Amino acid sequence: MKNQDETGKRYGLLLVLGHAGVTSGNAYWSCVCVCGSVKRVAGFNLRAGRSRSCGGCSRAKHGPKKPRFCKECFVVVAPRHQRCASCRRTHHNRTGRLWLLNNPGKARAVQEKRADRKKQTCRAWVEANRERARANRRARRARISGATGDMTNKEWIGIFDSYDRRCVYCGDAATTTDHVAPLVLGGAHSTTNCVPCCIRCNCSKGATPLVAWLARRPMPGWR
Repeated sequence: MKNQDETGKRYGLLLVLGHAGVTSGNAYWSCVCVCGSVKRVAGFNLRAGRSRSCGGCSRAKHGPKKPRFCKECFVVVAPRHQRCASCRRTHHNRTGRLWLLNNPGKARAVQEKRADRKKQTCRAWVEANRERARANRRARRARISGATGDMTNKEWIGIFDSYDRRCVYCGDAATTTDHVAPLVLGGAHSTTNCVPCCIRCNCSKGATPLVAWLARRPMPGWR
């Protein structure tokens, strides 16, 4: 007897893709389930209704999943959650406050440990990125003062190297940045207003205009 062609037919959740060989005189067919898995099924099991799915498909076992509702506000939530996002935040905040009230010693220890770890991380980053940390401090000071300009760290390094890392006022080794026109007097945080300066000259000049400071305390080695 010639085997019946099952290609293209659907049996339950299975769609027959094609012939998959013969075993013990019985024709087998390659079938794909709605869940995407492929299974080799005997033709007589398909026609008899004994094979209707891949066997592991949740739709075949349990049917479509029922929606899950929030325990507090009864809106539909994801299957893995018991509460919606808003109720989860409220629940976590409430339980967190209760834990803090019931465990003040542990809470203080956790906060101190977290603060110490943050300090250690910041110090390690500063040690590994000294130039960038200084640039961040300069930019922050400029933002607080309301100054214009957005000089980058790369531009500042270029200025620093152009003066051979020397103070423009006395010629000593430069370790700080000086704004020729002070930020508090409207100076900009830009390449045209920033020069390398030693700590002594920078502290001496402060927020004094350049001309007034030079008249009060002229420095040798002016460039």
